[in-house]
Amino acid sequence: MNVGYLTIGLVILGLVVCGIGAFGIAKYAFRISSGKGAAVLLFPPYTFYFSFYELQEEGKETPIALWISGMVVTIIIAAAFWQPINMVLNGQAAMLDPASAEDVAKEFGAKEVSAELSKPIADLEVPVVPEVPAAATNNGTNNTNGSTNGMTNGIAPTATNGSPTPAP
Repeated sequence: MNVGYLTIGLVILGLVVCGIGAFGIAKYAFRISSGKGAAVLLFPPYTFYFSFYELQEEGKETPIALWISGMVVTIIIAAAFWQPINMVLNGQAAMLDPASAEDVAKEFGAKEVSAELSKPIADLEVPVVPEVPAAATNNGTNNTNGSTNGMTNGIAPTATNGSPTPAP
């Protein structure tokens, strides 16, 4: 199963949650009139208006929370994963499947991939990295970079024989 089908499943789940909430709100709207109930079911902006401005009933919190959360989750998932959804809907779902190790090896020209992949991790060789000597600090005392350090500290740079040179 690839990300396209999973995303479509999540969008459908969000729409189901949104629908359950809308039916819960419509229950209250149909008690007032059938026109308001139909408007709540068929026109989401009116559902918003009715649930926040006209509905004054106890127990309205759960249907409103289901409706809002289902709608918000559906919009966010559909916007964030539009490309995989579009590929599945256009019949290109096979392009979303991950490539196997053999296909990757063929594409990049590796040899004996299956033998290397079948080895347990404990049997693989770990390359030995030689120790790197500690780097010497250059604080201007060994005269390797005396002119740079001297200019930084406001001191005239020294010549190669150790005598000071005129400042620029």
